[in-house]
Amino acid sequence: MRKLISILAFIALISTQLNAQKAKESPEQRAAKQTEWMKQELNLTNEQLPKVAAINLKFVNIGKEIRNSNLDEAQTKAKLKEVNRQRLQELKQVLTPEQWDKFRALLKEKNQKQKQNQNQK
Repeated sequence: MRKLISILAFIALISTQLNAQKAKESPEQRAAKQTEWMKQELNLTNEQLPKVAAINLKFVNIGKEIRNSNLDEAQTKAKLKEVNRQRLQELKQVLTPEQWDKFRALLKEKNQKQKQNQNQK
């Protein structure tokens, strides 16, 4: 009986880990989601789309490297903040002033919702 319980526990652990791995998006998938969201919200042109996609992929990969590094939480947060600042600078060069203003407003709204969700926890 103990063997059976141990085997079932082991199978449950493995299946949980496999599901967690499936749930994680690849950098390409995450960048594609970001780009698609921006395309819909900002009405990106055919000329802007590949530029925005390249920027998003570049910075998703950089962010992944930072998260996988041996930095402590504060260092990681500081690095990610700097990387995000660089990403925004590059995006600003591609977007029109109207798109940029709308993008900043959408980000502000998204950040406020995240803060509200954190406060509710």
